[in-house]
Amino acid sequence: MKKIKTKTKKGVSSEEILKRVAKGLGTLNKLNFMERYAMFMGRAQLVELDLKHLAEKKGFTFDEMEKWTLGTTIKKLEAKGLRPDYVMHLEELLCYRNDMAHGFLVSDALGKSLIGARFQSLSDKQLRYALRSVEIVIQIRDALVKIKAKWFIPKSKIKKVLKAKEDQRLLHEQWFVGKVK
Repeated sequence: MKKIKTKTKKGVSSEEILKRVAKGLGTLNKLNFMERYAMFMGRAQLVELDLKHLAEKKGFTFDEMEKWTLGTTIKKLEAKGLRPDYVMHLEELLCYRNDMAHGFLVSDALGKSLIGARFQSLSDKQLRYALRSVEIVIQIRDALVKIKAKWFIPKSKIKKVLKAKEDQRLLHEQWFVGKVK
């Protein structure tokens, strides 16, 4: 009897990533509001440091990167060909990180002073979304490392990935983390 060879995609589905995200977020449920805020900021900082490590591999020096923000780091790596499917999630994280770093606590305090304790649920919701965003980026990064995927895509293949990126925006979370051929 002849064995039939089947091709399998080497990668991780969006469902698997989201299961890992839920597990990662579950550990934060025991923390209070400020502790969860600190966890978000710390995790976002770790993502930024990891991206700077990638930039170092692409030839940027420590002196160049010393004053780079998360946004600058993402843009510089995107210009070098960082996977557009990963950049999409990094840009979402950047929006949350900027909001959390520059206005979140002030808005929270102002809202509580005007509306009272009922405002806490709105702040909690915003923080949950931010934590989910950073956890998605971390889990995608871990999946890419696990399958030994390429971080940078040759310019000749970027159009194909950009098309997939636009499709991902339409399908929202029906993405697939895998190798680019």
